[in-house]
Amino acid sequence: SIIFLFARMYLIEEDRRGTQALAASAELVKGRFWPTFWRVVIPGIIFTIFLLIVMDILTRILGVIAGPGKIDSMLNLSAPTTGNALAMSGWYLIQGVVSMLLVPLFVTWQVKLFRALQETR
Repeated sequence: SIIFLFARMYLIEEDRRGTQALAASAELVKGRFWPTFWRVVIPGIIFTIFLLIVMDILTRILGVIAGPGKIDSMLNLSAPTTGNALAMSGWYLIQGVVSMLLVPLFVTWQVKLFRALQETR
């Protein structure tokens, strides 16, 4: 996946399609797999941890608003009840909004990495 990570960027920037975009991405990473790997994985781990922290904070805030017991039943997705529909809807809304706000930061990092790799090739 690291080798072909930049194929979509070649599709967008240079209108290369299919195997051409995949080959261009592989050529870009060729000889620099491990440095590229770590530059994708480490920010990905940091991003995931940050996303989980933000979701935890907002879930706790939702728990305070929803009331005692609602947040526990909301997070127990294996045994859903009809009484927690509002809490679950709020949780899904928060999850969507947080993802919508934070995922572009990670994509921006990938684009910057793509451009840096292009400049050094």
